[in-house]
Amino acid sequence: MDKQALVTVRGLVKHFPLPGGWLSGKRRIVQALDNINLDIVQGEVLGLVGESGCGKTTLGRCILQLIRPTEGSVQFDGDELTQLRGDTLRRKRAHMQIVFQNPLVSLSPRRTIQQSLTEPLSTHHMPREEWMPRIDALMQRVGLGIQHLDRYPHELSGGQLQRVSIARALLLEPKLLVLDEPTSALDVSVQAQIINLLDELRREIGLTYLFISHDLSVVEHLSDRIGVMYLGKLVEIGNTEQIMKQPSHPYTKALLQSVPRVGSRRMHEAPLLEGNVPSPINPPSGCRFHTRCPIAEAICQQSEPILEATGAAQWAACHLTIKETL
Repeated sequence: MDKQALVTVRGLVKHFPLPGGWLSGKRRIVQALDNINLDIVQGEVLGLVGESGCGKTTLGRCILQLIRPTEGSVQFDGDELTQLRGDTLRRKRAHMQIVFQNPLVSLSPRRTIQQSLTEPLSTHHMPREEWMPRIDALMQRVGLGIQHLDRYPHELSGGQLQRVSIARALLLEPKLLVLDEPTSALDVSVQAQIINLLDELRREIGLTYLFISHDLSVVEHLSDRIGVMYLGKLVEIGNTEQIMKQPSHPYTKALLQSVPRVGSRRMHEAPLLEGNVPSPINPPSGCRFHTRCPIAEAICQQSEPILEATGAAQWAACHLTIKETL
């Protein structure tokens, strides 16, 4: 791509220690992320998909440093975030914002919408005379009015609350928005409204999105590129059109088979995945997907694949896919 990377992630690892295990002399950990390498280009929408528990949300929060990674590098706009602390990190966070899955949980029930919106402006020492003009303009932009400012979260619908969350995230004019399942808690009709709003804002303001979702149809509509995660690993990444039409990794193919398509025989073209995702406390050796992969061979159990090119702008971590492309 010609544009510069806004976010650069290299060798990112996140382990969560579990209580107990000391009697056996072996400390147990959840291997939430393992050696993630990822770029997010200025102005693009990178969709991140995978089953629940694969590490999507943990990756988004590690990028924002809401969760500190165990190892690795996270660079944002040229700065190494893992080295920043205190006020320096707080100032940098003004340019990185997150929209959570459930807006009712992310907004204080004891504060009016106006109080929730003025909080980030106060925290980042914006001049008080700029507060209301900025809030009024953003409320209009997300399709709400000043009549909503005096209400409490429980007085608004789910769609209105998510619009408030988006407005709050935009107040400090960020460069990056991490959207963590922003539509999954909403009705289908409201989901479409929010997705269209996010698309409009991205084009008008030139925002960069990391869009986390399990809904491939939504990700396909909004994203320029798609990254696929499985059990803490990034197993495939590429342009949206290529991923949706010609996926390389067996896991990506299985995910696409599970997406219902009107008038399509896709659901019958290949078997769906069987079994459950292995535990991240004790992930399989070699390729982590081999225990569920319908085409796994001996090498898949013995050696861990790395991301390699399978097309002009597509990479997959699969021994068998790479062998086919050679």
